[in-house]
Amino acid sequence: NGPKHMAMALEIPTLVVHGATRPANWNPPGDPRFQVVRRDELFCIGCEQNECPFKLECMTGLTPERVLKRLFDAFDSLRAGRGARV
Repeated sequence: NGPKHMAMALEIPTLVVHGATRPANWNPPGDPRFQVVRRDELFCIGCEQNECPFKLECMTGLTPERVLKRLFDAFDSLRAGRGARV
């Protein structure tokens, strides 16, 4: 998470994978430069637990395709002028 904090300090857009942690605890609210990807459909998402009784489904079930799609969406958002330069 160190590089993410450095990028935010330098105002470099980021895309962060979240599971047990809540994005609102780590990202400025409403800033399109700092995007997240996670499995919001899970009932346990954002549980803040250090030990998972569900085999880390929030992370292991997050497919590379889903992350890549979210990354492309973030690029499109930035290119459209709703954020910082790409």
